[in-house]
Amino acid sequence: MLDHHQEVHDAHEKDDLMFGTVDTWLVYVRAVVAHGHLQADRQNLTGRTEGGLHIMDVTNASRTLLISLKTLAWHPPLLRFFGLRPSILPKIVSSAEVYGNIHANLGTPLTGVPIAGIVGDQQAALVGNKCLKKGEAKTTYGTGAFVLFNTGEEVVRSENGLISTVAYQAGKDAKPVYALEGSIAVAGSAIKW
Repeated sequence: MLDHHQEVHDAHEKDDLMFGTVDTWLVYVRAVVAHGHLQADRQNLTGRTEGGLHIMDVTNASRTLLISLKTLAWHPPLLRFFGLRPSILPKIVSSAEVYGNIHANLGTPLTGVPIAGIVGDQQAALVGNKCLKKGEAKTTYGTGAFVLFNTGEEVVRSENGLISTVAYQAGKDAKPVYALEGSIAVAGSAIKW
């Protein structure tokens, strides 16, 4: 987008741009569906310009190609390679901590409810299937098919094309747990009923 959309390029150059994944956007902005399309609402989950949080969970950050899996921080050589300013990036947080509360501008009974957990799609399936110990694995089938294998507290590099990723980090002071992922992009989506 920096190369092909002038507005995005200009915002990046003026340091008036925010990057994030879906979790970042959901915490910052409340999503609404209008006329069958997903849109941002003027109301925001954590307040947007009124103190909204610009954060990204470590599992989602580990899939951006922009962090060091060892330090769990944005990796300057990768940011230089992709031509990204560090200032546009969200704060990386653990998968389980109280990040903030739902802002009063939503005008719902949820005002003040803490937002206390964020985890990426396949990593959430690993946690949901209670594969919390080294050596445990899950397989899920949907549009694609995905195997995640819990490798414990050390990054394991594959020699066979698997993806090394953060599986979860159960609190800001907890050690991260890593996984290897094997992905099949087309599984259930290959069938046309």
